[in-house]
Order: sequence, then structure tokens, then C-alpha cells
Amino acid sequence: MGLDSDKKDSILVEAAKKFAQWGYKKTSIDEIARAAGVAKGTVYLAVKSKDELFYQVLLRESRRWNAEISKNIDPSRPAIELLREASKTCITQIDQHPLIRDFLFGKYSQFLLSLKSKLPALRSLSLTPIGEILKLGIKQGTFKKDLNVEQVANILLDLHVATFLFHMNSQTTMDDLLEREEAAFNLIFNGIKA
Repeated sequence: MGLDSDKKDSILVEAAKKFAQWGYKKTSIDEIARAAGVAKGTVYLAVKSKDELFYQVLLRESRRWNAEISKNIDPSRPAIELLREASKTCITQIDQHPLIRDFLFGKYSQFLLSLKSKLPALRSLSLTPIGEILKLGIKQGTFKKDLNVEQVANILLDLHVATFLFHMNSQTTMDDLLEREEAAFNLIFNGIKA
């Protein structure tokens, strides 16, 4: 007999809140169970370990974040405009997804080893909306027909993550990030030639 999906979702919702509030180390399974209104053993019916729970929470949060981006993909709009909008959405909404933000900023890097085999699934989720927009751009005739969608999507995601990882600090403002994003798009679409 499996765990009821509503209970599992409640556990993931409460775990996300607790991990975001107190971090991975300070959050206990007991606190998550109490907040979800279930017994501690019920949490372990949903997941095998705290690491697995953390991964499931990250996966759920990534799906939610990417769904917000994907819902704005309108095939009647230019792909370049959609790429810019998706990037801006990621930048401006990062604080609404504290676990994803902290994960991108390396706060949980000590857990990467235990999650290493599962990280490609998280990355794949982020590549999906980028790939959809690139394919749309090919259909629209905006992007080259022979564009390697998978590799270009990976490069664009790497640039985006690098912006967060290397440039988000106490002196970096949202305006700084948006300005960097604009410069990146100008570089990608216009190059550096005179």
C-alpha cells in the first residue's frame, strides 16, 4: 500500500518551508512531520531518507518554477522575446523560490555528492522551456535550422546559472542582474563585431 498523494504533497510542501526557513542541517524530519500533520514514520513512507526528501523538494520546486516560465511560451510571439522574458522571469522571481536560489548559489553544495546521480534530472527540467523556445525560433525562421538545440540550451542555462553563482552577492542588485542579462542577450544575438 502506497502513501496517499495528498499526504506526500503535504509533506513536500512543509519540508520546502522548513528547509527554506532553517536550512538542510537544522531541519529535522520530526519538525517536517509535525508541520505536515503526519507521523514521522509516514514521512519515511514517502521517502527513504532526509537526502531523498531534500531532493524531492528541490524537484518539486524546480517543476513549479519551470511551469511558471513555460506557461508564458506563446507560439505567436517572437522566440527572442520569449527567451528574454523567460530569463527575466528567472531573475526577478528567484527570491520567491528560496530553495532553488540557495541551491544555485551553492548553499547546499555539501549535499551534491549524495544527490550527484539525480542532478541531471533537475537540470533537464530547466532545459525544457529553453529547448521549447529554441525549437519555436527555428520554426519561426529566427534561429538557424541546423541549430543544436540541446547544446545551445545547455550553454544558455550555464550562462544564466553562472550569472547567479558568480555575481549574486551583497553588492549585486536586481538592476545589476537585469543589466547583465541584457548584455548577455546583446552578445548572443548581435555578437561583438563592429
